[in-house]
This record gives sequence, structure tokens and C-alpha cells, in this order.
Amino acid sequence: MTESIAKRFAVNLLGNSATQLAQALVPLLTLPYLARTVGLEGLGQIALAQVFIAYFALMADFGIGALATRDATTNKSNSRRLHEIVIEVLIARALLALGVTPFLIYCVAAFEPLRAHWELYLATSGLVIAAVLNTNWLYQGLERMLFYARIALISRLIGVALTFLLVKDSKDLIIVPAINVSVEISIGIIGYVALQAQKNGIPITSSVLAGAKNYIRSSSRMFFSQLLVNVYGSTNSLVLGLVAPVAELGAFTIANKIFSALAAFANLITQAIFPYLVERYNEERAKYFVHANRLIVLLGIVLSIFSIGLFVFAETLIHLVNGTPNVSATMSLQIMAPAAVMSGFGGLLTYLTVLHTSLGALMRAVTVGAAISLATVFPAASEFGAPGVAFVTVLSQAVVVCLLFWWFKRQQADYV
Repeated sequence: MTESIAKRFAVNLLGNSATQLAQALVPLLTLPYLARTVGLEGLGQIALAQVFIAYFALMADFGIGALATRDATTNKSNSRRLHEIVIEVLIARALLALGVTPFLIYCVAAFEPLRAHWELYLATSGLVIAAVLNTNWLYQGLERMLFYARIALISRLIGVALTFLLVKDSKDLIIVPAINVSVEISIGIIGYVALQAQKNGIPITSSVLAGAKNYIRSSSRMFFSQLLVNVYGSTNSLVLGLVAPVAELGAFTIANKIFSALAAFANLITQAIFPYLVERYNEERAKYFVHANRLIVLLGIVLSIFSIGLFVFAETLIHLVNGTPNVSATMSLQIMAPAAVMSGFGGLLTYLTVLHTSLGALMRAVTVGAAISLATVFPAASEFGAPGVAFVTVLSQAVVVCLLFWWFKRQQADYV
């Protein structure tokens, strides 16, 4: 790897890391304030709306972002083709968003728990528009993630300021998703405008309908893999909000936000490790497996320390964020604490399935995890509330990680 390539890679990794940290840490700035102003029930209502609308945002993207990132990287020196890709992605996503909108309206109108707070779901539905305008894929493909991270961080900090300024009590509940949606849409618009305004920018002037249709056809497999991940992730929150008191979802949301910050840190470690393993893999396969096993052990030790700390100080953290002790949130955070280790393992092993071109193994593991989650989340949420859902989340993630470990050991045994 030449010095210029290494520098470019490091800058892009830094930008990607900064973007992920902003997504995980910035919400923690407003979480204590919102817990005191709108309360646990309000937080639960916001979380339920976000989880529900997230499915429609996922359908609007349909896995196109992942494929478009690859195409943008391949054609970043071909400004005409890059321009066509941008238009194709926008049109494809817009068509998908228009297609899912009637279904979204029907679901809100048909189900009483959603219909009772239709204004909240109307405000949150702007996340579908944000999914259409999302430019993360483009900046990744152009290796400009550090610039994108600045846009995202500044926009989200403005959102934090607006939250403190405008949200005063539970009557202002609808303002919270309105601010969040405005921030996400702004990031997308500014992202496109910033590229258009630069010297070698991408003018957005025409449409390429055939290319847009091709993106929709070719991205279905990626969409279903993302949907499966969502099943044993976001679906747990959705089920909890529907079958248990909404305050339980608020408690789970607080615990999950704190956990997500640690999970983001674990993901950064795996991102730093992965390039090193790619080099070892390309140099000598035997040494690659030796280094991979050592790094997995080291990763487990480091994340275990943080996981133990999260478990021990769970009650204190919940008290700081919520303003008052909450048994349900504390138990949920303690149950999820071991998942910090599994999050790191899962992230690294997912990267390794890509390195070994074994996406089939990843799909099988995620499918099993999703099936276990669906089979257990309803009784767990009904009987035990937030702690039950936390347990299901950890259980399904543990199954996925175990299956991926088994796959990795088979790879090692087959090579030996």
C-alpha cells in the first residue's frame, strides 16, 4: 500500500468513524433533557414512531446505497457516469418512496395505537424523504467521508440546540421528530449542494429512468439482508411498544442509546483491525489466521473490560440520563452489557465473511438470529417488558456470532 493510498484510506476511515460516533453520541446530549421534559412515555412514543417509520425508510433505500457506493468508487474519475449514477439513485429511491407511502398511511390509519398519535407519525415519516436524499453512499464512494462527517456533525449539533430551545414539556413532543427529520433532510440536501458547488462537482440536471429501474432490480438481495438485520434489531423495539406500556419502550430506549455508544466504539475497533487483516490475508494465509485469532482474543479482552464497566455502573448511568432511578432501564442495560463484546465480534466476523467472499454464511447466520428473535420477542415483551426484549436482543446476537465463529473455524480447518 503506497503512502498516498494509506493516507487517503486513513482520512476516509476517520471520516467514517466520525460519522458513526456522531450518530451514536450526539443523541446522548439530548437524552437526559428529553427524559425530564417529555418523560419516559414520551420517549417511548418517539422511539416507537422512529422504529415503525424506519421500515419504510429501509424500503425507500432498498439496499441501493450499498450498490451505488461500489459504482461511485468505480466511476469517480468519470464525471458523466457519476452524474448519471446520482440521478439514477435519486429516481429509484423516489419511486420506491412513492410506492410505500400508501402502505404507510394505511398502517397508521388501521392500527389504533398508531392512529391515536398520527401527528407524531406524520412528522416522523419525513425520515422516508431523508432516506431518498441520503448522500452517505456518495461520499463513501468518492472517499470524502471526512467532509461528509463535518456536514452531519454540524447539522446534528444544530438539532441539539433547537431541541433545548424549543422542547419545554410533553406538549412539545411532536417537535422532537420534526427537528430530527429536518436535520436528516438537511444533511442530504447540503451534501448534494456541496458537491455541485465544488470545482469538479456533480450537476443534477437530468434523469436516467432505465438505470434507476436497474438499481431497484439488482439491489433486492441487499435489501432483504438489511431487512433480516432489522428483524432482530429494530423489530424488538416495535413489538415492545405495541404489547407493553409505552413507558417500558422509553426505558429500553434509554438503555439502548447508552449501549449504542459503546457498540459504536466496538465498531471503530473492528474497522481499524480489518485493513490489517486484509493485508495479512493477501500476503500469507497461514499468518492471516494466526493474526486473526490473536486479534479476536485481544478484541474480546478490551471489550470485556468496557462491558464489565457498563454492567457495574448501569444504575448510575441510568440515573444520570433519566434523572431518577429506573429499575427496568437498569436491568435492560445490565442484560445488554455482554452484547458489547458480541457486537465487536459480530462486526469483525461480518467483515471477514466479505474478505472470504462468504456472504452466504452471513445470510444464514442472520436468518437464524432473526428467526429466534421473532419466535421469542412477543412472549418476552409481554411478560418481562424492556428487560425481556433486552434478553432477546442479546440472545439473537449471540446465536449469530456463534454461527459466524463456527464458519470462521471451518475456514481455518479447511485451509490447514
